[in-house]
Amino acid sequence: MTSEPDNFPWYPESFSEIFYSGDFIKNDGTTVKAEEVKGKVKGVYFSAHWVWTAYISTRLFIAICHYLVYFDIHFGIVIIYMIWV
Repeated sequence: MTSEPDNFPWYPESFSEIFYSGDFIKNDGTTVKAEEVKGKVKGVYFSAHWVWTAYISTRLFIAICHYLVYFDIHFGIVIIYMIWV
């Protein structure tokens, strides 16, 4: 028996609902509210240290970021990096 039969069937949340549901942590440790980046993020990069292809693609990603900075191209990217402890 479900506790919320009115909401059945349940549907998964969309990427936007999950992605913009909390704050973001910048590389300097400060936080940014999700509302501030909404509409500005153009890419999401997922990486994991235990996958060797992620290591290779991270090097390519860094080269692309250097290119964007060099040519002063503003392109909002959120990096999602998974570390198993």
